[in-house]
Order: sequence, then C-alpha cells, then structure tokens
Amino acid sequence: WVRGPSGLGASRAEEKGASCLARAGVLEPYVEHGKQAQRSHGGHTACFDRRVARHAGWAARLLAGPRPRANLAGAANRMCGIAGYFDKSGDAEAPVGATVLNMLRALGCRGPDSAGVALYQVRSDGDLVLQVKLGGNGRSRERAEEIVGKVSVLSRARSVSTTGSYLRLTLEEPADPDALGATIESVGPDVEVVSMGRRLEIVKQVGSPDRLEETFRISAVRGSHGIGHTRMSTESKVDLSHSQPFWAHGCPDLAIVHNGHITNYHRLRRRYEQKGTRFYTENDSEIIAVYLADEMRRRNSLEEALAAALVDLDGSFSCLVGTKDAMGYVKDPFAHKPLLVAETEQFAVAGTEEVAFRAAFDDSLEVREAGAREFRVWRN
Repeated sequence: WVRGPSGLGASRAEEKGASCLARAGVLEPYVEHGKQAQRSHGGHTACFDRRVARHAGWAARLLAGPRPRANLAGAANRMCGIAGYFDKSGDAEAPVGATVLNMLRALGCRGPDSAGVALYQVRSDGDLVLQVKLGGNGRSRERAEEIVGKVSVLSRARSVSTTGSYLRLTLEEPADPDALGATIESVGPDVEVVSMGRRLEIVKQVGSPDRLEETFRISAVRGSHGIGHTRMSTESKVDLSHSQPFWAHGCPDLAIVHNGHITNYHRLRRRYEQKGTRFYTENDSEIIAVYLADEMRRRNSLEEALAAALVDLDGSFSCLVGTKDAMGYVKDPFAHKPLLVAETEQFAVAGTEEVAFRAAFDDSLEVREAGAREFRVWRN
C-alpha cells in the first residue's frame, strides 16, 4: 500500500509516516477498502491510494514537528476586539465609560476601521433615550427638526441635542416603541435609530477609540455596565451603521458586540425577513441581535437565549450582550474566537485579549480563557 503515496509523488518522510500509521493500525480500514476496490473495479485503487497518501502526509507532519511560521503578528492582531465591564455592587456611578474605553484602546490594533460602545446608565425618571443617526449628507439640522416634529405627535420630548452625526432624544416613553422607531426612520432612508432604551445609549463611528472619545467624551460616562467593540471589516463596508455595537431594533436596552463569523447568516436572515424584520446592514453580526431579541420576546431569559444560540447559530463567535440590568457572554462550540473573563466581588469583565485587562486593571486581576460552549450572565 505504500505504492499509493509513492506513486502520487510522496516524499520519503511521507512514506515513513505511512509506515508509522500502518504499524499503529490506523490504516487498516483503508487497506480493507482498497482490497474491496480491487475486487470491485479490476484492481483500480486510485481513490484508495489518495486516501492513504493524505493520511501518510498527516503522519509525516506529526513526525517532523511544527513547521516554521511566518511572522503573522500584524495579521493576527487585525481582527475585531470586544470588551465588557459589569459592576456587581449595584453602584450606578461606576466608571463604565473610562473602563471600556481603556480596554478598547488596548484592542485598537485589532480593528482600525471603527469603534463603538453601548453604555448603561441608571436613570430615576424612566424616560426613553434614543440615539438617532441623522444621515442627510449635510442636511443634519433639517433632519433633526423634522424628526422632532414627527416625534412630538407620539411623545413629549424632554431634551433634544445633536453631537456629530447623532440626534439624542429623551422622551416620555410612548405606548409603542416600534411605532416611534418607524416614525423617525420615515424621515429618510439613511436615518436610523441606533439605540433605544431606558438605560442604554450606543455611540459608534468610523475611526479609532480615541476618535470616539474626542467626539462623545465617553470616559466621563458613569453607570452600571457597558460593552464595546473595535472593528476590522472583513465582509461588509465601513460606515457608522455597519459598526458595532448593534442594538436589537424593537427591543429596548438590548445590545451586542461580536467577534467572529455567523456562517448560517443568510439562511437566518431570509427567515426573519419573511416575518417582516428589517435589516440595516450586510454585517453578519446584526443577526445575533435580531436572534436574541426574537428569543427574549418569547419570554425566554437572557440565559435561555444564549443557550439556544449555541444550537441555532453556526460559525465561530465570541459575543457580549447587554440588557438594562445584565451583561453576558457566549462562546461558540469550537472555541475558535478568543474570549477572556475575570471576576471579583466588585465587578466582572470580559475581553478579547489580556492586554485589554492590563490596560484597565492592575496586574493582580486573575484572567482566564472562556471555554467552548461557555455562557454566563451577571445581573443586578
């Protein structure tokens, strides 16, 4: 049977590997397969030879040890980075903005295209806070005035302000948040409600975490918890809408950040579109927010939704999720994407690399790698 790999141009090391496999009994099923092929096909055993060659090469590589690796440090770092911080003490004035920002700065080399945060602040008034992307190509002032006029029919605005590309509205909560979102987005095809919630606010934009800080001063935000993302675009365009975090449209206070690829994205998207769900991007991460919102509308807890995601979402993913009173994570069944976690009596934290932890906390913090199929939720 060594004739197979030799005939296909096998090296001496591959022949040695094939002999090793034969002695271990690994190739016995393939030898029997070859004998059957000879009996059935008049001695033509090319398929058998190729299968032996493949396994012989594999054995040879094991015997030879690891190959020299190219310097891929730069390429390895150019991947999305995620970070999350949760204050367990119930302190509504924890430095969530500064903590998440410091972690994102350390992870900035992983994703130079855009950065964003979803921060949760405890408010006593119960008002609904919206961050709206104005779009408009220079008509942001006119867009803002039109949006405020339309919204006044549904709810009374307590405060209105604009920063960068955003209109921020604080409203007495309307009876139907879905109707509110649809009314706002009817102003123009490029208008989007980026976040809506009693505690949640999302800001994101093209550029680095430092640029995000320059525009929104997120380091000054104090609250209960927050998640953040720094992005390297691999499959979709670079703009504000395609940046993360993603708000789960129609589900106040639910937001996600994700590193990885959802390989059954298109199938899931078609399923939700048939139900009338609108998608705002071509980014596969958006499907996670849609999926979790759908699960939680069925009165499932966040823990139940994350457990279901391990069954229904295919691909490689590490994901952080925020709700008004909780933060959680989930890691795919094969643990393809890195996610580290740490926890003390005062707080819990998660991130893509240890360097993010060291940028925000002292070296005494013990950090571990989350395991395959692992999920966890912290809540106050």
